[in-house]
Amino acid sequence: MVVTVGFLYAKSQKVYKMQCLTGTQGFDSRVSWIHIIENKESALFLHGGELVFCTGSIYNGEEWLLDYIKKLQKSRASGLVINIGPFIRSVPKSVAAFCEQRGFPLFVIPWSVRLVDITRYLCQFIIEEETREQQFLQYFLFILMHPGQCGNACRALRTYGIDIDKAFRVFVVRPAERRRLDEAAAQMSACEPDVHVLTYGDALVCVAPDEGESNAWSRAWEWREYFLGRDLSVTVCVGSAVPSVERLSESYTRASAMTALVSETRPVVQYERVGVYKLLLDGPSPGTLRQFYDDTMKGLDEYDAAHHSSLVETLEYYLSHRCSIKDTAVHEVVHRNTVLYKLNKIETITGKKLNEEEDKLDILIALKIKKLFSIQKDG
Repeated sequence: MVVTVGFLYAKSQKVYKMQCLTGTQGFDSRVSWIHIIENKESALFLHGGELVFCTGSIYNGEEWLLDYIKKLQKSRASGLVINIGPFIRSVPKSVAAFCEQRGFPLFVIPWSVRLVDITRYLCQFIIEEETREQQFLQYFLFILMHPGQCGNACRALRTYGIDIDKAFRVFVVRPAERRRLDEAAAQMSACEPDVHVLTYGDALVCVAPDEGESNAWSRAWEWREYFLGRDLSVTVCVGSAVPSVERLSESYTRASAMTALVSETRPVVQYERVGVYKLLLDGPSPGTLRQFYDDTMKGLDEYDAAHHSSLVETLEYYLSHRCSIKDTAVHEVVHRNTVLYKLNKIETITGKKLNEEEDKLDILIALKIKKLFSIQKDG
């Protein structure tokens, strides 16, 4: 059960005389925590999903309150509860109309209600739900890590109301700053109520209902922008869609493997959009791919290691820049004849002709295997 605005309102309506003025369209919004904020500047520091309480101790008229609510909305707060009393005696009609138009839940409670009591009362429901959430996240983790032994875990998830026979997809979100992993997890959980967020290693593993390739791509970029707005750079690897919870490990394995493909210029990658890498992810075993790499490139790696040279780097640049000798010479700050000498050396060591289509294809695939599986020179 997700703790929603409507659920907490139902719990508070009689016990603490909470009244809803407007914004019932937002009753399905998830509540991540309860927070008391009196000044509008502090509203910008919310993570998202908070139900906010306010006494209006620095209330400065109708325009002030409207601006305050706009800032709460910008930070994705779930709703606002105003403690009616000496500071705010009644909610202006324009404020109520604005909240109704935006679907932003707006409540009032009498001054006789102590905020310490109602906030503690409501927080207990959120804590209970978080405990329950952590329990079934462990089931998700077991399914991801033990695909052949996950029958009991899948059945347990069904008892939590998870439709285990629907399509899902795994996203691996990796923050640039490892120390902010828990913070990122909290923010993700607050702003994405339909996503189950686990922390594993140095990344967030996000399990979401599949809504199609295009929507998954858009969602990944939205998360990227969301975290950038909070001064945190993340990369997102989008795994394949799978038809049921039982096969989640397939999506996770693909998303994890694609970590090697992200870069500053390519912060988001998706299984359906990585071209030939799909064949490598789903094709032969890693051992077979490693053997193909060694058969093609091991001699060149060994030569570079023995002579402290960089023939592999020259080859990679040359192939990725339209096989341009001129561009490669400019990049390495050498004469074009030096590049020609290096290319001839590469052909001699590998036994591959760079102007022959099949030989060049072998080298290109080997280099992609190296990138995908992070093969190092020392093997």
